[in-house]
Amino acid sequence: MHGTMLQQFMNTYSTAQQWTANNVGGNNWTFVNVAGGLAIDDYGWSTTPGSQIDEWDNWGGQVQQWQPVAVGDGTYKLLSAVSNLPMEVQGANIANGGTIGQWYDNGNACQHWIFQTP
Repeated sequence: MHGTMLQQFMNTYSTAQQWTANNVGGNNWTFVNVAGGLAIDDYGWSTTPGSQIDEWDNWGGQVQQWQPVAVGDGTYKLLSAVSNLPMEVQGANIANGGTIGQWYDNGNACQHWIFQTP
């Protein structure tokens, strides 16, 4: 649903947890949900640390563009093309339902993402 804030959940391998990565030029990518066709979106074009990440109609604008940066351990941080802040599980929450937002780049594991093929 439009505007739904992203959350983490244990991997169930459902299409709701699968994303198609699309290179939109340079090192900018969009991530579109397989189940709903909505894109990961920097909610409200926010440049504020702590703001949440949502999903919205896939139109490929800068607000939906992310720059994957290899961390060196097989994981990536995803920087918003709008704020240059990395996407993270807020508060380093390890529980189901932990919210996804953006925060200062601090190198913590909650800002590291793994890409897998289904």
